[in-house]
Amino acid sequence: MTGPGTATATEWQDYSTRSHEQVIKDLNAAHSRIRLLLLAADRKDKMILELKASIAHQKLMLWIQGAALTACWGLVLKLLFR
Repeated sequence: MTGPGTATATEWQDYSTRSHEQVIKDLNAAHSRIRLLLLAADRKDKMILELKASIAHQKLMLWIQGAALTACWGLVLKLLFR
């Protein structure tokens, strides 16, 4: 997080050389960055869970479709060999 008005990694612990306002500004910037990273991670986790639910639903639909197809073939074979 280096840039104009922000502290470097070695300056973070040296509060004697920086003003109170600068320390507050740097800590607020760090808090905002951490918050954005956590929100992005939460969004990714939510999307992954939605995809897993969608895949589970698709698997269920494929099993139902397979069962229906098997039942149809069972009826066809029953009609052919009666």
